[in-house]
Amino acid sequence: MTITRCGAISSPGTCMATPSTRIVVRAGSYPGGIYIDSLQGTAGRPIKIEGEPGAIIDGTGDGEVMHLTDPRYVVLENFEMFGATGNGLNIDDGGSFATPSTSITLRNITVRDMAASGNNDGIARGLNVQ
Repeated sequence: MTITRCGAISSPGTCMATPSTRIVVRAGSYPGGIYIDSLQGTAGRPIKIEGEPGAIIDGTGDGEVMHLTDPRYVVLENFEMFGATGNGLNIDDGGSFATPSTSITLRNITVRDMAASGNNDGIARGLNVQ
C-alpha cells in the first residue's frame, strides 16, 4: 500500500486524515510495504493509527514493514510487525532537514524477526520514542 500526499492517490483512511482523526485497523494480518507521506496532526489534535488486538503487519518479502515520511503529531499503537528485509518501522524527514519528523508517539509496538543484514533497523532512528 502506498499513500502519498493527499490528492495524489485516493486511499482509505490515512489520505483523508486530518488533525484528531483516529484510524482503527481491525485484527488480522496485513501485508507490509506500507508507505505514508506527510501524515500531520497538531499538538493538541494528533492523528492516531491504532491496531485492535491481533493487528499484524507482515513485511515478508518487503524492504520495510512501514515507512512514515515527514509525519508530525502522530500516535501509532498496538501493532506487531515482522519479516521485512530492511527496516521494520522507518520514520524519517523525507530527506529535508527543514521539515523534521516530530512528536511521534509509539505505544505497544513489537518489531521482530527482521531478515535484514547490514545497516537496517527494527525501528529506524530519527525520532523520539515515548
